[in-house]
Formats: sequence, C-alpha cells, structure tokens
Amino acid sequence: MGSPYVTHKTITLVQFPTPHIESYTQPDDDLLDIKGQVLTYGPYSSIPPYGNFSFYLHYEHSIALPHFTRVERRIEVSHWGNIAIDEFYNLENLGAELSGEFSRVDFTSRARPAGMNALENLEAVLPRSAWGLYFRDELGNVSTSHALQHSYYVELEVEPRFPVMGGWRSNMNIGYNLPISYFVKSKENQFMLNTTFGIPFTDIVADELIVRVILPEGAWDIKPILPFKVEDMYFESLNSYIDIVGRPVLVLVKKNAVDFHRKPFQVLYKFEKSSLLMEPIYLSGLVLGVLLLQICYLRVSLRVEGESKVKTE
Repeated sequence: MGSPYVTHKTITLVQFPTPHIESYTQPDDDLLDIKGQVLTYGPYSSIPPYGNFSFYLHYEHSIALPHFTRVERRIEVSHWGNIAIDEFYNLENLGAELSGEFSRVDFTSRARPAGMNALENLEAVLPRSAWGLYFRDELGNVSTSHALQHSYYVELEVEPRFPVMGGWRSNMNIGYNLPISYFVKSKENQFMLNTTFGIPFTDIVADELIVRVILPEGAWDIKPILPFKVEDMYFESLNSYIDIVGRPVLVLVKKNAVDFHRKPFQVLYKFEKSSLLMEPIYLSGLVLGVLLLQICYLRVSLRVEGESKVKTE
C-alpha cells in the first residue's frame, strides 16, 4: 500500500543477491536502469495518495537457506559457580529442494556444480568466557566443530553430520558453560541474572524460540525484565540431582525470533545463601544412613542357635 499523501518523487532500488537475473518487470515508460546486481525503478514524480506499482523478479539463488522451526535454550544457574547453557535446534534448509536421489559420490567429487544449495556449516558467536563446548545430534557426539577465541567473543563453527540438502531437516544440540561471576550480581539476598535472549546464529529466523531459565532450588520472587514483548510466559518446576522440592523454571516463548531479539535480558530473584548447605547436608545424611544400615547388617546375626544345636545332636 502506498503513502496516504501525495509523493513528489520516489525511487525504488532492488539489490539482487546474485548476478544471475532471469527476468524482471519492464514498465512501458522505461523508467528503469540495471547495473550489476542493482535494479532501479524511477524516478517517478507526482504520485497520488495510495498509488502503487507492482513488479516481479526472477533470479537464481542456488545457496542454502537455513531456517529453525523450533529452538529451545536452557539456562541453568548454579550458585556453586557455573551457568550451563544447553541449546536444541530443529533445522531445515529452505533452499531449492533436491531433485532425484542424493549421491555422495557426485557431491564430494565436485566435478560438476552438484549440491550448491547444500547446508554444510553454521557459525555461532558465543561469549568470550564460554568453556566446555560440545556439539551433538540425535545420534550422539559430532566431532566436526571448530572454536576460535577472539578478544571479545568465541567463534564456533559447526558442521552437521551430513550435508543438509534443500528441503531436508536435521537437529543439533550445542552446549557450553559460563562463569557465574560474570553474569550474576547480588546484594544481600537479591540476585540478578544478566544474559542474552536470542540465538547465537545470525541471519536465521526461528519460528519458535523457547527460553528456560532454571534457577537454584529455593529461589523465589522471580521477575523477568525483557526489552520486548513475548507471546507467553509461565513457571514450572524441575527435579534434578538430590533436589527435594524442585528447581523453579521461568519459561519464555517468542515467535519469529530474529537478530533483533539477540538482546540482553535480566531475571531478578531472591535466594538465601544458606540454602546452598541443604544439598550437602542432605547428601551427607544419605551417605551416613547407608553406612549405618551396612554396619547393622554386618553386626546383626539372624541365625537361630537352638535349631542348629538340635540338628547337631
């Protein structure tokens, strides 16, 4: 839809991603110009209110178009000094779909332009303090990953177990750890987690992004501070190792997540530092109870002496 006002002059520029341009709309007034990969319509003058001009473009774009149908990020905070990040991706290549059968020989030989739209690797930007990186899929660990630490970030390059052709789908799991001292600040029993909301991959849209913030057991008065609106927000509980009542989990759901949503957000919560002693005490009591049962079992005899003497006589 055009402008509701009279436009004195307008120019439309179209930047093609490739020089292979098949065809495009050519208006009768010939007010167009094409130079390299840039197509210019206009200039047009004295455009009436809501005036518009429709045009079509046809060009070759034989590259991979990665797309995430669903992403789940788990941010687990431990006051013993670590933040564990676990990310699960459902990946799809929206490039031109593969015609016929896939041939590994044709793909690796490169004798002809085969598999030009295959998705072979992805690059992510992680915090500089990230350590313990891993890359997995539903079959297990994938060794084809490379990490390079720069001055302000860590560059992670991952290669799927197999090339993802156009129309194919795959999944992957990326994880790493962060020191809690850089991302959690405290004053008395008030804590603030400051981390990133969006995904670390650039120029890729996620249909659904789910962020789960797993806080320590015993945390309460949880309040998120977000730089934008989300479609859904709720709380749930997670029972992990030697938990008694479970850990509170803040769940944030965002639709159509893009690069704009890769922004810092904060989670405020209250937590008594003395609660850190609950799990060691519980674990020590459990070990002590097992040892006491073992001592009782070794020291108590269940044999009946009278019956054994009768059988001997």
